[in-house]
Amino acid sequence: MATAADGSDDVEEMELSTEEMANRLSEVYATYPVVNVDGQIKKLEGNVESMLLRLDEFSSLLDQVRQESESVTEGYLPELQSKCMEMNKVFEKVEKLEAFVSIVRSNVDAIEERVELAEKELDTNTFKKALSSLPLSGLFSRKKSSQQPNQKMPTKNWQPPELFKTADYFQSSQTDQ
Repeated sequence: MATAADGSDDVEEMELSTEEMANRLSEVYATYPVVNVDGQIKKLEGNVESMLLRLDEFSSLLDQVRQESESVTEGYLPELQSKCMEMNKVFEKVEKLEAFVSIVRSNVDAIEERVELAEKELDTNTFKKALSSLPLSGLFSRKKSSQQPNQKMPTKNWQPPELFKTADYFQSSQTDQ
């Protein structure tokens, strides 16, 4: 029976050792859920502090922008509007000046046409005719002129072109200012 007793002792030792092993195993498993989060909490707190600092800086920057935009709106906007009104007056003067330049251009074109027409009517050989009427012209020409020196060229009734008057477009400088 010693064998039985010896066998039960072994079984008891096994049971104890199984219990011990279970206790040890439970102690080890009990340490698994225990996590040391102190380092992570410190990092998280540091990040939160940094974000709060940035948010505060952004908020103060936003307040400065609001204040400056209000001062610009209140101070510079009326001045800018008055300058725009002044510019409208300048634009009107420029438009009038452009119209005046157009009128002057058309007058110059009309005079050029009349000058060209007069040159055609008088013929370009009038210089030669004038030279031939001089007494010295006999030295240079072989032909004798059939015209007499005092003979006048026929003239047409000349009428001056109608021109613009600057007084119509430019008033005294005191009224413009």
